[in-house]
Amino acid sequence: MLLWLHTTFAFLYLLLTVYSMRRHTSKMHYREDDLVKRTLFVNGISKYAEEKHIKQHFEQAYENCSVLEARICYDVAKLMSLNSERKKTARSKKFFTDLQSKEYIPTMINPKPCGHLCCCIIKGCEQEEAVSYYTKLESKLKEEYRKEKEKVNSKPLGMAFVTFQNEAMTAIILKDYNACKCQGCHCRREPRSSTFSQHLHTYSWTVGYAPDPQNVYWEHLSVGGFPWWLRCFIINCILFLLLFFLTTPAIIISTMDKFNVTKPVEYLNNPIVTQFFPTLLLWAFSALLPTIV
Repeated sequence: MLLWLHTTFAFLYLLLTVYSMRRHTSKMHYREDDLVKRTLFVNGISKYAEEKHIKQHFEQAYENCSVLEARICYDVAKLMSLNSERKKTARSKKFFTDLQSKEYIPTMINPKPCGHLCCCIIKGCEQEEAVSYYTKLESKLKEEYRKEKEKVNSKPLGMAFVTFQNEAMTAIILKDYNACKCQGCHCRREPRSSTFSQHLHTYSWTVGYAPDPQNVYWEHLSVGGFPWWLRCFIINCILFLLLFFLTTPAIIISTMDKFNVTKPVEYLNNPIVTQFFPTLLLWAFSALLPTIV
């Protein structure tokens, strides 16, 4: 009997949603990142390559090509980990220093993993003064960070970001390298060469547009080979199970009924709650799904 009312409200809600989205998007101004379109990510470079040789290769091989910058990638996973630990230690030191200046009593801690669970002082569970401990740890991490920073340049990954002056030349180079792929028993022509081609191993390069620097996990660039494929397989299996099964409404509702999740709601005897609760759960899961992925 009230179907017309439900339809009317649904239509009004649709109009309101379209109006709100239109008003929101009209205030958004898209700013195209020109630098990303002029930068290529090159993989498969010789480990002994230098940035100046990469730059000279492109300028020799391609007429009127101007390379603004060539940056070789290095294994910075350990360096970034040490930097993160150093910052965390500095924050802990500041916290206990401020606490001591307020209470005038030194704080004792157990720095071992799960040390706060030790309720008795035995060998291996000795406590230390917090400020002193974090001061020594910070000094140690700074020294390790300095040593690792000196060694980073000796750990190239065979990858580079190359920025060109204009988009047209970037597109030409990208097309040239992507056209030189082996198909079955036949291989197409090699890309344009220079006096540095042999040294740089240009025949084995993989070239593509570089992602935005903010979207790159620099510590993961060093992950390759079997560990990369294993991680890729596990992540995709988890996503497949999550997306294929848990996004199906019938499976979600039947699983909820099996574990009596909705029973407490049904006991309320409120038709508004009992009828809309499953829909609200599905909406909540749909909203959280992009964050989970």
